[in-house]
Order: sequence, then C-alpha cells, then structure tokens
Amino acid sequence: MGNWRQSVIDRSTATETQAAVTDNNLTDNIATDETTRSQNFGPEPEQVARFIEHWAASGGAERANFPSFAHNLCDLLAVPHPEPTKTDVSENVYVFERDVTFQNLDGSASIGRIDLYKRGCFVLEAKQGSEQAEADDSLKLSSAPKKKTKRGTAIRGTKGWDDAMVKARGQAEQYARALPTDEGWPPFLIVVDVGHSIELFAEQ
Repeated sequence: MGNWRQSVIDRSTATETQAAVTDNNLTDNIATDETTRSQNFGPEPEQVARFIEHWAASGGAERANFPSFAHNLCDLLAVPHPEPTKTDVSENVYVFERDVTFQNLDGSASIGRIDLYKRGCFVLEAKQGSEQAEADDSLKLSSAPKKKTKRGTAIRGTKGWDDAMVKARGQAEQYARALPTDEGWPPFLIVVDVGHSIELFAEQ
C-alpha cells in the first residue's frame, strides 16, 4: 500500500485521449460491425464531447452535482449504476456514501463516508472546483444578500486547487485503510473534480 501511479484526464484533453485510445484499439482489433465496435471500444468521440460540454458548466457544491455526474458517466461508459445502500454495511458493495469506521488514537471511533465505492475496484473522492470567472462573480455579488453563490472546493489553476486535490487523494487513502480487511485493498483510488478532471491512481 502507498506506491501509486497516476493518470489524469481533464476536460481539455478527454476527447482527444478517447479518440487516440479508440484508434490504437482499431489497429489491433478491426471490427466492421458498428454495434460490436461500440461495445468493444467505448463511447464515440461525439458522446464524450457532449458529456464534457454538459458538465463543464457545473459549480457549487459537490454533493449536489456528483451523483448526477456519476450516473451520467456510467451511462457514457455503458457500465452499471451504483446500487441503493443497505442497512447492513457489509452488503454495500457498489454505493454512494459508503460508511467506514475510523479508529482514533484516543480509543474512540468515528464514521467517514466514501463518496463512491466499489468493492475490489475503487475508492472515489469527489470535489467541485470553480473557475476564476465564477469566483470573481461571486465576489461581485457578495454585497447582494438575496442571491447566494457557492464557489466550490477551490479555484482551478491555483495552488489552492492543487492542494485540495492532493488532500482529496489523502482522504481516499484514509478511507481505503479504514475498510474492513476482508474486503481487500482497492486497486484504484479516484479523485474527481466534477466537470473538470478525473485523476486515477493505480497501486504499483
């Protein structure tokens, strides 16, 4: 545990990355049937572009946006959606807000919640950043109490945002350590800034 390799996809390069992956796959596996091609190589670049365009304008609170973002991403990738949570935590195999118990140094215990968890696959921590223009608008409106705005985790492109993403990865690692040992160590940690980037860490 602890040695991780990072891959990053952000909205500025996602379409090109997906297209490149598709092209590489086609050189190894030529499929003439359009349905087979779609199943084997994932979404079309146009679908990826629509997804990015739809979520690029997101802002505010991650809890308000992330579940919808995750469901849309599952649709894009043609994978199952997270399941409803159950009262028996051990049965929550693929869910939002998966409870974990932290054993504190003073002997007490506290509860944490994983934004999205799939047993044997990943722990995902979600954040919601904001663009500089959104932050500037928020400051301009600060004197107008009737209209409240939310700036999200941090302003993208700043040290504050970088620090927030590093902290989010640390949170994901803490959640992974808090999982019951019989569930195993997840092979991937994922950090998402909704509508902006997906950081994937794979243990080496």
